[in-house]
Amino acid sequence: MDPRAPRPAHARPERSRRSRAARALAASAPLALLVVALAAACGGEKRAPAAGPDATYAVRGEIVRLPAEGSREIWIRHEPIPDFKNVSGEVVGMDSMTMPFTLAAGESLEGLAVGARVGFRLEMRWSGGPPAAVSALEPLPADTRLSFDPPAGEDQGGETPR
Repeated sequence: MDPRAPRPAHARPERSRRSRAARALAASAPLALLVVALAAACGGEKRAPAAGPDATYAVRGEIVRLPAEGSREIWIRHEPIPDFKNVSGEVVGMDSMTMPFTLAAGESLEGLAVGARVGFRLEMRWSGGPPAAVSALEPLPADTRLSFDPPAGEDQGGETPR
């Protein structure tokens, strides 16, 4: 018999059902992986709740910039934080400065504007989440004196009195 001649149907090796199933499974595996990946990316799997902050500080300051549309970033000029700890837990303090903070989830800015004096809780997270978040944001009386205010009665610039 010529090896190049076609084999009759009864002489062809029969493909088992198992090998067809294995091929079908192998062909669908990439699709299954894609479905699992999309489900995970869309929140299909449960995530562990966010850990609490590594440290919290009661701070006072003045709002310098409100968040832009769709943003949670607020800029606040804050008083010094003498007991501030770095990532190693060493007390290094933090001087008064103007810096951006992320508003904690659910935090409202209703009734607050640029120039408002506020008290807030600074939440530090050294791993995961925004490193410096603001929560418990509360307005202070407008006449509240902050440590970075010039002393009362000091000339604020402008024309020299005559």
